[in-house]
Amino acid sequence: MPALGLLAVFAIACAGPAPALVTGPGLAAVPGASEITAFQSPDCPCYGGYQAMLRQAGSPVETRYVRNMSPIKEQYRIPRDMQSCHTAVYGEYFVKGHMPITAVEKLLAEKPDIRGIALPGMPGSQQEPFVIFAISDGEPSPFMTY
Repeated sequence: MPALGLLAVFAIACAGPAPALVTGPGLAAVPGASEITAFQSPDCPCYGGYQAMLRQAGSPVETRYVRNMSPIKEQYRIPRDMQSCHTAVYGEYFVKGHMPITAVEKLLAEKPDIRGIALPGMPGSQQEPFVIFAISDGEPSPFMTY
């Protein structure tokens, strides 16, 4: 996927919803996501827009503000270099970072034997494709490139 698509995810996450840029021409709930729990630090200003986009698309999102995110990261065994101030849980999987919806759709459709996926860092203005990592037993491996 072009970097512009992921930049749109970043813009949504930090500035507010613009769902057509993330989900394509139609706005739809994330298939297979019966419930989404978003854990975030109350000091994190960047994840509210992403959650608003998911809600607007019809995906149920429960936000839990957590001052200390360490227990969440430990519970899901997210490697230190993949951690951030927010983590979402889609059923049995964690999703870390400003994740493109297509990656979440792939995760929920394929149901791989992993704990979750992570997009480390903040997307910013990077022009190269982004590597989304699968996390299993604490060791990241490529899940997809966006």
